[in-house]
Order: sequence, then C-alpha cells, then structure tokens
Amino acid sequence: MDKLCLGTAQFGMRYGVNNPGRKPSREEVFEMLDFARLEGIMLFDTAPAYGNAEELLGEYVRLRGLDTSFPVTTKLKPGVLEESPGNARHVVVTEAQQSLKRMNLKQLEGYYLHTPGYLYHDDVMEGLQQIKESGLAKHVGVSVYEVADALFAADSGILDLIQLPYSIFDQRIDQGDFFERAGKNNVVVHARSAFLQGLLVMDREKIPQHLQGARVFLQQLDALLEKSGVNRVQACMLFSLTHPGIDALVFGVDSLPQLQQYVRVAKDPPRCPELLEELHARFQHMDRKIILPNLWEPNPKGEKNGGKKA
Repeated sequence: MDKLCLGTAQFGMRYGVNNPGRKPSREEVFEMLDFARLEGIMLFDTAPAYGNAEELLGEYVRLRGLDTSFPVTTKLKPGVLEESPGNARHVVVTEAQQSLKRMNLKQLEGYYLHTPGYLYHDDVMEGLQQIKESGLAKHVGVSVYEVADALFAADSGILDLIQLPYSIFDQRIDQGDFFERAGKNNVVVHARSAFLQGLLVMDREKIPQHLQGARVFLQQLDALLEKSGVNRVQACMLFSLTHPGIDALVFGVDSLPQLQQYVRVAKDPPRCPELLEELHARFQHMDRKIILPNLWEPNPKGEKNGGKKA
C-alpha cells in the first residue's frame, strides 16, 4: 500500500479514453479521499491542469484539518512561462506558492514541471532549487513522456523526483540504464499510466476507431492472462508495483468501487512472476501511436483523449 499514489485528474475533469464522461461529485471525491487515507494510501498527486482538482483538495484539507499532514505532489502549470514572460525563476516559485494556497497546505511532498521542455531552462531549474531549499516542497522534479528527458532529469543534480509513463504496453524506460542512473543519484521514480488512460482495461469491442491498432495486442494480452487466471486490472497494477526501480504507482479513479477494487489488488496481489516475465518479453516494443496518449487522434466528438497525465 505504501507504493500507491492516488491521482486526482478524474476529480477535476473528464479524463481517459475509457471514461464514460462522468465526473465525481464533491461528496464522492471526499468519500474516496477518506477511504484512501483509511486504507493507508499516503500520497496524492494533482496539478493546476486538472480542472478544479487543487481547489477540491484544498477544501478537503480545510474541512479535515490536514494542513500539516496531507502529502501532495503537484505541478507547474503547462505553458505558464509563455503566458507570463519575464523572470522564470520568480514565476516557478510563485506558482508553487499559489498551489499551496489553493490546497491550504504549508508544504508540498513534491513539485513537478508539467512541461518537460522547461528542464532545459537554467532559470527554471534555479526556481525549483529555491522551492526545495526554502521548504515549499520536500522534492522537486519533472513529469516526462520521453526517455531522453527522464535521463537528463536523473543526471541534473537538482531534481530528485521523476514521474514517467510505465505500463505493460509502454516499457521504453526499461530499455536503457535509466533506473541505474536514478538509483545512483537518489532520484525517486513515480510511474503513471499503468492502465494507459483506461485503454488496457477497455472492452476490445468498444475501442474507438483511431485506436483500433491496439485491439490485436489486447487480444494477445487476454490470451496470456487467461492462462494465468489473472485479470487485466491485477496485471496492470502488478506490472508497475513489482518493478524494483519504481517507488510509487500513480493511478486515478472516478468512483469509490473502482478505488476499492484497486486497493484489494494491492493488499492481496496474485503471485504470478512467470506471467510478469512473459508480459515483459511480449510487449517490449510497441507502436508509439498506441502507447503515447498525446499522439492519439481526437475522438469523433472532438474531445481530446491525450496530452494529460493521471
């Protein structure tokens, strides 16, 4: 349970290819947060880009009196440097302070760049260093899509927290020495997208037209799981939770029953090392158009499926 981090994208916005369009109510969100804390989930992930998620967390923190005991990671708003040209270091620090104010917190567990390209701006990195040194956040880092950005961050000497995609279908980060470098530099690694925004647990018959290329791989996945008596949710979660280089799994939910299901898997996981080895071997190299949601085409209604993270 100590490797679980509850993401809040679904709390503030419609999110994911497998989301029927519902957004949980304020009462449902608070019920899920209460349950998560009761079950031992001790880390929560959010971002200004996730609709009103930060404000909801702030209201929860105020009502529960958790200003010094609610560990949250959040992120620098995407595109904020372009919106507020000038002193980037000042902008980075100010944005972190505003997130703390919105969430009624005194300190963040972690503060990420939500735009990986900001990694390469010295003044942005200086801002992150100031955030950590001043105690606004215990850790500073970046949320990435690409392996090259993860490697740069791991060797930065400033960042000590990296959030990256990792799933049965997206094993790119294993194909190199990232985890060795992260360990050497005391960088904490949080994995997201274990369910690939819901694609990996989606009914094959309901997959949208622009993702039809995934159907054959889901069929192959189902064949492997059937032999082991493991379902897709269990396989997806264990694939990340059992990785020795991953310190936490960031996952999102839109209902209490869904959260309860995930907690049951974490508390009583099936023992299936042979299956996990097969999954590693079978799905090492996947088409980027399947594994990167930011490359997914808009659905017929014109709504974006990709580009945001859980």
